Amino acid sequence: DRTMYFPYNAGEPEPSAPHTALRFAEIRKAIREAADAGPLLGTMVNLQTPAVQLPNLYFFSRCAFDPADAETPDEVILRDLARLVAPRIADPLASAWTLLLPFAEDPARAGDCFHAADTLDAIVRSGDFGLPGAIGRHVIPDVPTLIDDLARRVRLRGLALETERAIGADATPAMETSLGRYLRAGLEWQRRTGYHDRGWITGW
Repeated sequence: DRTMYFPYNAGEPEPSAPHTALRFAEIRKAIREAADAGPLLGTMVNLQTPAVQLPNLYFFSRCAFDPADAETPDEVILRDLARLVAPRIADPLASAWTLLLPFAEDPARAGDCFHAADTLDAIVRSGDFGLPGAIGRHVIPDVPTLIDDLARRVRLRGLALETERAIGADATPAMETSLGRYLRAGLEWQRRTGYHDRGWITGW
């Protein structure tokens, strides 16, 4: 008379590299299927890198309390989360997270990624984050590091998209330049995180 539903990898792929991988589609599917099965006694999500996967954790938590939140648009979820992390910089924070959504996997979005990363870098340098929101105060121990990591993640995606665009255009000099930039950024990411011998982050 009891059933456990275990949608493996819904909240975070495993093994998980220390970079934000938005899993909203997988979380939606898991929540809808569980809700359709009848009353739930409880839910949980397992994340190896909870601070990095904060958007997934936040979205799952909202859906766990109210499965109807599974129908909330991605951009609204990310904007609400950004306001709870750092209200003053919520717009650039939400914009950067949005660029990690699957629809943004378009080589034409490379420039958007670079702009978002530059904006977050400037905020980190200024130190002007404003007062933290509820999640920024009680869940995330170091908001500046979260923002710095997000800037690096979005920039890496931009470099990956830039390289894809150059390959698609069969532009050899541009391809060599962009690929070199992408590889250097990826190596710096590995140096910063200490994530070695577990495969290469693609940037997508």
